[in-house]
Order: sequence, then C-alpha cells, then structure tokens
Amino acid sequence: MTEPVNWTTIGDALSAWIVAALPIVAAQAIWANQNIAQPAYPYVVLMRSGLAGAEAQDEIRTTYDEEAEAGEEIELLTTGPREFILSITAHVDDANGAFDDADANATALLSLAQSSLGKRSVLDDLAAAGVAIIERLPVLDTSVVVNGIWISQAAMDVRMRVTSNVTEQIGYIDKVKLTSTFENAKASLDLDDFLIDAS
Repeated sequence: MTEPVNWTTIGDALSAWIVAALPIVAAQAIWANQNIAQPAYPYVVLMRSGLAGAEAQDEIRTTYDEEAEAGEEIELLTTGPREFILSITAHVDDANGAFDDADANATALLSLAQSSLGKRSVLDDLAAAGVAIIERLPVLDTSVVVNGIWISQAAMDVRMRVTSNVTEQIGYIDKVKLTSTFENAKASLDLDDFLIDAS
C-alpha cells in the first residue's frame, strides 16, 4: 500500500535543513527510536508525530480511463492537508562550550535553527519536499545531569503541514434495475450497459 505522504523525502529534507542551520555534520542529526549509538556531542534528535487532520476538508478528484481493466476504470483521488509536529532536542556537553559560550549551548543552537525557518531559501527547499511551516513554538531549556555530568539540553516543536494523497480504483455500473409498484401493479425497467461517467 502506498503511503499517503512520502516520509522518506520529507525526512531527508528536514535532516538537511537542521544540518545546514547548525554547526554539526549529518552524523550528529539523528531520528529518534533507532537502535544506534549516541552521536558525539553536540547532536540533535528529530522526532515527528503522526498525522492530524487540518481544518480544510478533503477533496475527491475523479478520472476515467476507458482502456483500463474492468473494475478499475475510475480512479478516485482523495487529497487534503494534514498537520504533524516535528520535535527537536539539542544536546551539548561542557567540552563543546555549553557553559563557557552562551552562543554554543543547546538553547542557542535551537534558537538558531528556529530563526533559519524564516529564510526564503529554507522555506523553498522544504516546500519542494511538500512541507509548509505553520508555527514555530518556543525553545525550552531542558538541561539535565547525565552520569554526574551537566548536559545542556533544549527542546523545540514546529507545527508543519503536508498533503495527503490516497487513491483507489473502482469500476462503473453497467446495469441498473428499477422496480416500482403502483396500485398493486408491478413495473420493472432494465437498463443494460448503463454507463455512469464520473469523470
């Protein structure tokens, strides 16, 4: 079954954006819930929510192919906007200037990423992957102590919109039988090869 949204393309675009926006390399931007080793500091973790319906209603588009196999002549495309949340966490240790340089801690890094979403070039690249930015939520300082070491940590959510497309193939009705009763008299009508063109 084809996914209604191309998450591979979207994921690649989001990873490329965060790497370009921050002083990190691709190996330091990972997606959550993977069985991989923790990257070297500093690093960021990306995680997306599932899709949620937007306020606009879905649109159903119909096309007809008379040369298609029987039962598949009509294609119905259901398309509409969907929203999801991209959650980003940044992690910086003291060896990378988390406490000596206010511009190098996790909050500063995500603030930099947040600001980059205002660039036309960034918006154009994301749009090419089918992503639109709805809202940039505040950067939160979530610093923690790990094994006795203070780690600068921050989190940020971004509301995003994509388009969901789902298709199905159906056939046309080739025969209709109408039956009515009038004062105890029964009448019927058969329409052979009755074609409903839904295009």
